[in-house]
Amino acid sequence: MFDKNKKLLIAGLSLMLVMSMTLTGTIVYLMLRDKQTAASGEVTNANGELLDSSSDENSNDASTNDTDITDSDSSAVDLTDEELLVWAEYTPTAEWETEDTDASWDNTSTTAITLEANTMSVSGSGAIVNEDGSIVTITEAGTYVISGAIAEGQVIVDAADEALVKLVLNNADITSSTNAPIFISNSAKTIIILAEGTENSVKDLRSEPTDVEAETGDATSDDITSANEEEENELTSAIYSKDDLSITGSGSLSITTTWSDGINGRDDLMISQATLNIEAGDDGINGRDLLVISSGTITITSGGDGIKSSNANDQTLGHIIISGGTYTINAGADGIQAAGQLIIEDGDFDIKTGEGSSQALADRVTENPMGDFGGGIGGGRGNRVPGGTMPEGGTMPESGTMPEGGMTPDANSEATPETEDESTTAYTLTAAGLADSGENVANDSVTTSSDSLKALKAATAIKISGGSFSINSTDDAIHSNGIITIDAGTYEMASGDDGIHADATVTINGGQITISKSYEGIEGKNIILNDGIVDVVSSDDGINIAGGQDASAMGGRPGQNTFSTAGDQKLEINGGDITVNAEGDGIDVNGTANMSGGTVIVYGPSNSANGALDYDGSFEVTGGTLLAVGSSGMAQSVSSSSQTVLAFTTNIAADTEMSITDSNDQEIISAISPRAFAAVIFTSP
Repeated sequence: MFDKNKKLLIAGLSLMLVMSMTLTGTIVYLMLRDKQTAASGEVTNANGELLDSSSDENSNDASTNDTDITDSDSSAVDLTDEELLVWAEYTPTAEWETEDTDASWDNTSTTAITLEANTMSVSGSGAIVNEDGSIVTITEAGTYVISGAIAEGQVIVDAADEALVKLVLNNADITSSTNAPIFISNSAKTIIILAEGTENSVKDLRSEPTDVEAETGDATSDDITSANEEEENELTSAIYSKDDLSITGSGSLSITTTWSDGINGRDDLMISQATLNIEAGDDGINGRDLLVISSGTITITSGGDGIKSSNANDQTLGHIIISGGTYTINAGADGIQAAGQLIIEDGDFDIKTGEGSSQALADRVTENPMGDFGGGIGGGRGNRVPGGTMPEGGTMPESGTMPEGGMTPDANSEATPETEDESTTAYTLTAAGLADSGENVANDSVTTSSDSLKALKAATAIKISGGSFSINSTDDAIHSNGIITIDAGTYEMASGDDGIHADATVTINGGQITISKSYEGIEGKNIILNDGIVDVVSSDDGINIAGGQDASAMGGRPGQNTFSTAGDQKLEINGGDITVNAEGDGIDVNGTANMSGGTVIVYGPSNSANGALDYDGSFEVTGGTLLAVGSSGMAQSVSSSSQTVLAFTTNIAADTEMSITDSNDQEIISAISPRAFAAVIFTSP
């Protein structure tokens, strides 16, 4: 046998302990040093004719049933899990035409629309003004340059189906308290150009929507569903377009609404170059069938969602594609919500929802249920075998094999749980739901809001290949009812609920992801970690597989654990640099886990109700480096490994530096746990 005498230094006290084992000819040394280090009206045209806002003749599909993606995770169509994944595999594309991004125009062939106090005037053809001068209606294709200011007016586009209409906002200020200031009723496409160097504004001061159904009698078509009939029959935004709409140009546009959306495109909505400042009573930007943004600077403060799509009736519709731009979103609901897929290729995003992560949600049990007991290092849940006690002092048996069933820790070896300073009202789970217990518990402040307050959300898929994200969300930071794939990007996220949540699969192929605060860090039916730097801090589980099947997250919290019990749930770790700091289970797998590469450090709990590792099936290791420390009451080691495994109990204070070296005194890994720990699991090639 190799010499097993190793040195343990804690608070200046040197002790000789036997703490290494050999399984594949590798000697592992463990050294601990004390180091207190901080861890980390009515709508008429100019001729007085009533216009219908309800029939979308040029829409890409026959149905106009929009669906918000709610926390019940419902969709406009009833999809099985398998069908949802098929929809998620579809690849949406953005088909830009030259005119979509062309901000130039020829003054010799334009029609001028001048706004003055409470009247408008037209110089040129293709547009007419109503009797009192408050409404201008554009009836022909062409370019219309709008300048000046009107205190009570409206611009309407009602042209032929094939007409291409360009509206150039050239220091234009349009305000209305009775109608949508800009209403695009009919055209093939309308392009709003923000002239270079100009500042433009649109203000919708209505206190209620403009209802045209009773006036036109045309809003009873079969394609309007009762659930969304109100929205379909009303002009619900400052800029409302029933057909394709593009916004471009290097000028700026400020949009203010009291109750409505800022921009609502009922077909395709394309945005490039523009600087948009939107303060909306409801949603900021809604691109119903497709929303594509390639560039620009967009700032949104909204009572509802910041940016959204809303057509969930077809696999090819309801998508959001963002390839660049700068975004600052402060949303009263979701930050960016897609009824289909959310695809982000690049951009800088600063998103806050609700009051941010400090606003914990009332639909959460603030004290984790104990769950099922049993298990230990080397044993599965509930499989503790009498006599499987770790020898006192952490000495490994001469055979180098852990006792079957793990160990029953000595009472003195349990790490002392840390004390929380903050306290709020506790909630108790009853048959009727959550009830105020009147007790104070350690947690964030709570709210009774049941609204969705996620930062990035999609019904079928979120696919991110780049960008920079700063997220402070009350609800999940990134949430999909289907899949999430992250290939690259930089993420700084604090969440009042999950950091990253997918009902199906989360795949991380790269990027630098920091979840500084969460309830559960990364959650999904399946999680695949291939590469990237991932740093997770959670008040419950750090990485959680199919959490709806265990007792670790009860209480009906938003976005919670709606996983199917059928099929195989799995965690795959193939690469990356992953750090988990969890007050609940560090890695909780309601299924199987396989690790073939990467480096994983888990700072698990100090309370005995959870463990650094917790799995139902198996945890097989064929490569990579894993260090997991935490309490010993629920401790499990890996189930099998083709490389060295070190597992022992101890009693180590928080903020103690731990360094593991090989027989040549070369450091394999080092770590400083923010909490005291009583069990250590380590494996490395």
